[in-house]
Amino acid sequence: MQFALPIGNGWVDWRNGNSEEIKSRFDWAYDGVCFDIENNNFWLESWGRKPVNLKDAFEIVKSEIAKAPKLIPILSHRFIPDRPNKSDNPIFSVYQTDIIIYGNNLPIYLQNEFAYYFERKEYFPSVKGTRYIEFWTDLAD
Repeated sequence: MQFALPIGNGWVDWRNGNSEEIKSRFDWAYDGVCFDIENNNFWLESWGRKPVNLKDAFEIVKSEIAKAPKLIPILSHRFIPDRPNKSDNPIFSVYQTDIIIYGNNLPIYLQNEFAYYFERKEYFPSVKGTRYIEFWTDLAD
């Protein structure tokens, strides 16, 4: 993506984009988890007992997400984790706590995202062998 940077309609304009808009894209996952905590009774057992106070619950989530690999926005609600700092990290589709692996890596993700344009019938090849990413893979399972 350092050689060709798509822009427009959901793509992040890393070169000329509004810094506040880009920052808000980094907050997308946290905001979505908080939404599901407040509206859909979401809570992971590994976080301990769910606080009665929403503010306290949101602080726990903030802490848990801060420990996890940061999700770097690519397009709309598709993200790539920053850790490990290696090639072939999976791409996650993150919409609140509905998290799926959208591609084993960036090239496969791009094929999946634009399968219609490539006239492919199979949109999602197997995600077997996808690199485990702490926190995010667990939410995707």
